[in-house]
Amino acid sequence: RFCVVIPAIRFYEIDKYLKAADFGIKRLRFVIPKEGEKSHLVLIEADKFYSGKHESMPDITIHHADGSYGEELKEIFSVGLKRVKRFSNV
Repeated sequence: RFCVVIPAIRFYEIDKYLKAADFGIKRLRFVIPKEGEKSHLVLIEADKFYSGKHESMPDITIHHADGSYGEELKEIFSVGLKRVKRFSNV
């Protein structure tokens, strides 16, 4: 398993290198710094010899338009990463 956080503008580059190394993307998630803006980071999980379809997970929004934290980040900050259901298998 290979997990990485990269700048979103380099997604196609890392995809090319992963394929060349016989890795396939399993899960993909974009990080949006503030509502209404484009993503600036992408979270990628890849496995060696994986050739199935990747799971596009919902975007993570860090801040709402008013500057407050997004709901998912509030949940992570309040209970911790391991207790959030969608991260329980990490």
